Amino acid sequence: MFYSFVIRNLSSPISRRNSFICFLFTSTIYIKVLFLFLVSFINFSWWLVRISGLLFLPTMFCDIEVFFLLLSLIYFHINSGVYSVFLDYVHNLKLFEIFLLFLRLLSLEFITLFVEVFL
Repeated sequence: MFYSFVIRNLSSPISRRNSFICFLFTSTIYIKVLFLFLVSFINFSWWLVRISGLLFLPTMFCDIEVFFLLLSLIYFHINSGVYSVFLDYVHNLKLFEIFLLFLRLLSLEFITLFVEVFL
């Protein structure tokens, strides 16, 4: 009965596409048949279940790339801003090197705190 309805609607020359779209959105038996087909397909092809873990890996790589992009932008922003402020106001070379050392330690500490929170 289900297949005859689909074939009858697809074979009508006047509104072939519109009737099939209406059938697609209004029929619940279509959803049930599609669900049963998908379940049987997954049962017969067990490798799809196994390969789904591999298909998940690119999302993890995308998250890691965004993570390193944000860290590099934050690091360069802090480094360039504080470096220019130090050059304007600190004229002693030893004090300037101490400030740069503290800046490096602060940025490393910031990165470790960021990693602990988000990973």
